[in-house]
Amino acid sequence: MKKIAFILVFTMLVPLCASCGKTIADENNCWFKIQHLTSNPTLLSPPCEVQFNAGSSAKPKSWDWKFSDGGTATGQNPKHIFEKEGSYSATMTATYEDGSNATLTMTNIDIYKGLVQYKKDDFSLEYRIITPDKNESISAPYIKFSISYPTNGMITMKILSADQKNMQGADVYSGLKNDKNKETGLFDCFYQADKSSISDVQGGGQESFLTKDSFEIFGINKVTILDFSRLLDTGDKCDVQLEEGKTYRFILEASGSGDDDIFSEPTKTTEFLIKL
Repeated sequence: MKKIAFILVFTMLVPLCASCGKTIADENNCWFKIQHLTSNPTLLSPPCEVQFNAGSSAKPKSWDWKFSDGGTATGQNPKHIFEKEGSYSATMTATYEDGSNATLTMTNIDIYKGLVQYKKDDFSLEYRIITPDKNESISAPYIKFSISYPTNGMITMKILSADQKNMQGADVYSGLKNDKNKETGLFDCFYQADKSSISDVQGGGQESFLTKDSFEIFGINKVTILDFSRLLDTGDKCDVQLEEGKTYRFILEASGSGDDDIFSEPTKTTEFLIKL
């Protein structure tokens, strides 16, 4: 396969539309990404028209696109409308003069009513509150988070009530995936009175994850992604219980990108004050 570089950009049209700021690549440095174009929270409401832009240093002769809703497109910069709510994928194939080709697929393109996005200081935070229907195994309302930052280290999200100034009792979710040793981890912790953090299980509670959708780092564009869901009210003494209509502090942190410092102190941090 040729060593090429792809860029995929979602341009928000009317109605406003985007997905989380993730990047994918393969071992040959083929890559594309979804780019946020606003720092304000955005509700994604179908039908949603999305502009795809691709690029390659090797100058392919053709571009072919397939979307998981059954749609197709050709050309370097097609548009596609997602008519209904759902989590979609887009597959791009570039074909060259010598007959070779390169194919990349992006999954988890989420087009949902009620999906809220924030972006600040290179951090991306998305969430959606979901009220299960009768066909789901989960009976109580839950929240799905997606947090990303361009690092090869660890990212962490701390949740506190809006008026809380210290870290005692803060809910902590952390994750990492390291390219060098393939080490992965997903941690559900909380802060004790002495400012140290321990796992919920060590503190007499339990892991609150309903789903754990992995941490991913792709190619030379190092991006750690933390995707998980939990009940709003977990009933666990180690968790901050969440309520719609209430405001919380969300503190995001990331360690450095070196292979050897994945457990280093955070080098970047930002904070959002969010009313759920």
